[in-house]
Amino acid sequence: MKPELEEHYPLRKAAEILGVHPVTLRRWEKEGKIRCIRTPSGQRRFPRSEVLRLVGETMPSGRRAVIYARISSAKQAGSGNLERQRQRLEEYCRSRGYEI
Repeated sequence: MKPELEEHYPLRKAAEILGVHPVTLRRWEKEGKIRCIRTPSGQRRFPRSEVLRLVGETMPSGRRAVIYARISSAKQAGSGNLERQRQRLEEYCRSRGYEI
C-alpha cells in the first residue's frame, strides 16, 4: 500500500486561502511561522496541513461582517439587482468564514 502524498499549494493559492498577500506569506515563511518546500526551480509549495493550521490562527471563530448593498433607481430594484448584490455579498462572506 502506498502512503498518501499530502497536497501542496503554490504561493498564490496558499495566500488566497489564508486571506493574506503573497508578500505576507513569504515573510511568514522566512520568520518560521509556516514551513514550505522548494521545487527544483526554487518556487515555494505549502503543505495543506500547514495552510489549515494557519487558517485556524488567522481566522478565529466569531469573525463578523456587516454587508451593505444599494441601488440607484426603481428600475434596478424591479430587475432584482439589489437581491443579486445581497446574495453575492453573503456568498463572499461565507467563503471567507465571516458570520453575517
